[in-house]
Amino acid sequence: MAPFSRISRGMSASLTRMKFRLEGLDHEDVSWAHLSVFVDHLVQAIAAMDGGPQATEILPLAVDNSGPHLVIGLPKEPGQKAVRQLHRGPTRRWTPQQRRRADPLYRFLETNQYRLACGVRRFKTIPVPKDRLAWHVHESMSLHGEVRRAGGPGGGADMVFREHGPLHCDATREVSKRLGAHLYGIVTVWGHAETDPITGALLSFRIHGFRPHDRVTPVQ
Repeated sequence: MAPFSRISRGMSASLTRMKFRLEGLDHEDVSWAHLSVFVDHLVQAIAAMDGGPQATEILPLAVDNSGPHLVIGLPKEPGQKAVRQLHRGPTRRWTPQQRRRADPLYRFLETNQYRLACGVRRFKTIPVPKDRLAWHVHESMSLHGEVRRAGGPGGGADMVFREHGPLHCDATREVSKRLGAHLYGIVTVWGHAETDPITGALLSFRIHGFRPHDRVTPVQ
């Protein structure tokens, strides 16, 4: 409890105290370094939730060896709302940023074969998604890149994007034909993107429209 005693003095009066329990943790062998990694991942995951408190507002207050339980202090309204959202687990409403910030906590639990539960009086397990690599985000997006090939029997276009590199994109024959007039030119395309929220990689893109640029600056 000593590492948290200096933090908690005079700072916890206005905070809601909530206990987090790592099931599967051998509390006799656990190191502070191991626990501090968990605390950091947990704080980032809570702060990532909709309307959640800032990471600097979430304070580790104590360790109760009866569980062992980690006692966290949170601003009451946003803190309780954020923990409830974390309890429900990832949904399609989660943004790519929320998934990226919560994923280190899930990886920590999965790697160490822990189960995380939290509550005030009764504990409820926080679920770990079974297949996080399948979390693909679908969203509208505009991208800047160079047209390398367009058209052909199946339509589509080969693009080299500034931020994502080369990618074959789907497009209607009409859009592909118009893109073909701008081979090796720089265009801004917009359409439907599929991305990996963990790595940020662009997995697929369907071009709905584009705008050519007068100044041609080749993509490196």
